[in-house]
Amino acid sequence: MPMYEVEHICPLTPSQKDDLAEAITKIHSELFIAPRLFVNVRITDISEHRTYVAGKRRKRNRIVAHIRPSSQRTRAHFRTLCSQISESWNSIITSLPQHPFNPTEVDPNKNPEYELSTIFIMGSIVGGQEASFEIPEAGGEEQWMRQNWVEFKRRADAGEEEWQEMIQDVEERGLLGDGGGEGKGTNGTKHEE
Repeated sequence: MPMYEVEHICPLTPSQKDDLAEAITKIHSELFIAPRLFVNVRITDISEHRTYVAGKRRKRNRIVAHIRPSSQRTRAHFRTLCSQISESWNSIITSLPQHPFNPTEVDPNKNPEYELSTIFIMGSIVGGQEASFEIPEAGGEEQWMRQNWVEFKRRADAGEEEWQEMIQDVEERGLLGDGGGEGKGTNGTKHEE
């Protein structure tokens, strides 16, 4: 349901991109109690793009997150989101070898092109469709999953891998409390995305 746009100027290996996408998916799905299937991440090399800050051409790594707005979220939730994403970036991008010919760690203080300079959280998704389903309002995920559970299961039973993974994710994490379309949920103290 959210869309994370990772724009990088430093070279990233395919495995770093995969690891970063996985980290963002995990962070978002756990912080906002969202099925992993609906966390979208796009990673784009913008090293040749013209980007500007304060009217001057500047190159920076940045992440722009488009999420659904909700009155249940506070600045503390977004600080946590930014902090966890930043920690993951540092762990994945600056702590791993960048290239077989350069197997040393990258110090972003000495190599600012590896620093994650900016994270913007935009409450800009007010509606839409994903995987042929209308997306729910933030905070309405549990009811939405219950209403669509039969169709989710049908698609999983038909052999659609992403739906099999989604069913497994929801059941393993207890997002519906009982693993199915009926019964008590487990929204607890976390906040939905």
